[in-house]
Amino acid sequence: MKQFILMATILLPILFTNAQTNKSLPKVYMTKSITKLENGNDARNLSNDEVKINLIINDLIVDTYSDFGSGEYSKEDMSFYLQSEMSQKTYTISIVNESQISLSYILFFDGEEREVWNKTYSINIDHKWSKTKCEGDCK
Repeated sequence: MKQFILMATILLPILFTNAQTNKSLPKVYMTKSITKLENGNDARNLSNDEVKINLIINDLIVDTYSDFGSGEYSKEDMSFYLQSEMSQKTYTISIVNESQISLSYILFFDGEEREVWNKTYSINIDHKWSKTKCEGDCK
C-alpha cells in the first residue's frame, strides 16, 4: 500500500504537468482562398491562381500572405505546400513554445531551394499574437 501511495504521489504531478503543457500549446494552422483564377498552360496542368494564405493561431487570423499556385495544408507536417508552373513553395510552422511560433517560407525555383524568410510570432501582454521578428527577404 505504501508503494502505491508513493507511486501515485510521484506520477500524478508528472501526468498533470504533461497534460497542462499540451493544452497550453497554441493551435496553429493555415488556410487558403483563391482570390483570382488563372488557367495553367503546362503539361502538369498546374494553376497560377492568386491565393490568399491565412496563418491562424487559436482560431484567429494572425497574418495573411498572397501567393500564386495550387496547393494544400498538411496537418501532419504543419506545412502549406503550393505549386505553380514556375515554382514550388512551402510555408512551414514550428511551435517554439506556448507563447511563440515561427513560420518559414522556402522557395524551390529553377532547380534551387532557398529560404526566403523566417518570421517569429509571439503573444503580447494583451494576449494577442503578432509578428515580432523577421529574418530574410521581409518586404
